[in-house]
Amino acid sequence: MTKFKKFAAAGLTMAMTAAMSVVAFASTDITVHFKNTCKWDNVGVWAYEGMSFTTQVMPADLCPAYNTKTDRAIWPGAKMTAEQDYDGWYSIKLSFEDTSSGAALIFNNLVADTKADTTTGGDPTDQEFLDGAKAKGLICDTDLKKQTPNRLIAKNFTSGEYWCDFDGNISGSTALLSNTKPASYVKKVSTKISNIEASGLTDKSISLKWDKFKGADSYKVLVKDSKTKKFKSAVNAKKNKATVKKALGANVKTGKTYTFKVVAYKGGKQIAESTTINAIALKVPTISKVAKSGKTVKVTIKKTSGVSGYVVYRAEKKNGEYVAVGSTTKTSFVDKTVVKGKTYYYKVSAYKKNGKTNLSGGISTKPVSIKVK
Repeated sequence: MTKFKKFAAAGLTMAMTAAMSVVAFASTDITVHFKNTCKWDNVGVWAYEGMSFTTQVMPADLCPAYNTKTDRAIWPGAKMTAEQDYDGWYSIKLSFEDTSSGAALIFNNLVADTKADTTTGGDPTDQEFLDGAKAKGLICDTDLKKQTPNRLIAKNFTSGEYWCDFDGNISGSTALLSNTKPASYVKKVSTKISNIEASGLTDKSISLKWDKFKGADSYKVLVKDSKTKKFKSAVNAKKNKATVKKALGANVKTGKTYTFKVVAYKGGKQIAESTTINAIALKVPTISKVAKSGKTVKVTIKKTSGVSGYVVYRAEKKNGEYVAVGSTTKTSFVDKTVVKGKTYYYKVSAYKKNGKTNLSGGISTKPVSIKVK
């Protein structure tokens, strides 16, 4: 089996890692970024420490093609993974023991030698190994028998991070690797609307809000049809909030769970969307009585049908900020965090269980107060 032409760094998904043996040299950590113009699912490079390959470059437990008897990676490759924030870019992290010995990166477009073809210098066991590892072989040049030259990317690294705007054409001279970030390495723009929240507003409406999306001039709230599994328009919004009173062509039904998502637009073109969120419209409960009970305050709630429980909110001013202080599945709640001499205002909302989560309804509008004596 030839030293450099074994199977492709370009399409390798599983076997492209190598191991590190313990030597006296201090290791050098290097990150390499490659532009994957050919859109390979996984891209890789051969990583050699010295052209004679006397030492390993990555841990043994990351290399599926590893010979434990000789303490060697069978193929000293490193798998590249897609960079989530940079479209079309892939990266690998290597740890070389001694770059002064001639550490090198070799890029090879050969996916594998075909089983029957050994005339080009390849070995049929390459393909057999790929088959066993269930590795994908995706290359720009679909001729698997064609073994175009390997390309030496770089050697004797001097810094910790490199970029290569690689066009996928491996024939020709050495590809350039630079420790200067290229103009093409641009962080892709997010297309996700963040922090969408939904809750019942009344027993016939649902309130939604979300973070503003930069550049958006309008939004659309979509509701999922449980039968067709498709999303349909529920309401349009100019700002990052909306009230849904009609869904799927009818008034919002009390106690029915709806699934929403929000889409952002600019000039009529969709530019972002949120994750989905469930919401429900519930009957808004009311508080019938608030009374001091020893060193605590007991809140009594009027029983509301069709709910799983209640959330109690408290503020120190009538029009102040109401913060949840607890929940109960009963029609009473004991607030143990009150302080003597203070006046408290209470409101309440209902919730309904939906799987492992609770969906909240609207909060009562009229607070009930008590001064703790």
